[in-house]
Formats: sequence, C-alpha cells, structure tokens
Amino acid sequence: MDGILNICKPSGMSSFACLKAVKFRLLRELSDNASPMRAKSVKMGFLGTLDPNADGVLVLLCGRYTKMADKLHEGDKTYHTLLQTFFRQSKAGIAVAVEEKVRYHIL
Repeated sequence: MDGILNICKPSGMSSFACLKAVKFRLLRELSDNASPMRAKSVKMGFLGTLDPNADGVLVLLCGRYTKMADKLHEGDKTYHTLLQTFFRQSKAGIAVAVEEKVRYHIL
C-alpha cells in the first residue's frame, strides 16, 4: 500500500500513537483482504510532529512514499491560526463581555 494520508489528530494523543492506531486499522483491513505477509510489510511514517496537547492535521506516508519524506520537508511552510480572546470585567455590578477575533498570518 502506497500513499499519503491526511489525518485529523485529536488532542491528547501523540503523533506516534495516532500513526500506530491508523496502521493497526490498515493492517486489519489488509489482513482481511490480502495475505498476512502483505499486511505486515506495510511501512508508515509521518511528516512533522504535533504536540500531544494539540489537535491538527498529521500527514502520514505509506509504503514507498516514506522514502520521499526528506523531499517533502524541503518546501516552504506557512502556518495559519485563528486566535480568539475573551475578556470579562465587572463594571458597576454589570458583567460586560467583549469578544475579539484576530487573524494572524505567521510566516
């Protein structure tokens, strides 16, 4: 099996644990539909590492695409984020809530 998978990694899970869970699922599917030896030969890896507390896209490489990891890392990266801040203060016994949404473009 060769390919690139974009996985939405949930927070609370390491990148390696996410890879392991996806690989287990793929191996189980391949074992049902192909020989057990073919299933055991699937190689997988990931590009970059997400903090276990972060959720986000984790790029998984399968089969011969694992050898392309260095080439894929060479390109420029752009990060986008949406920062939401909330302020709450009391003024004369009345709670005032201010919501501010700010977009940052990080290069």
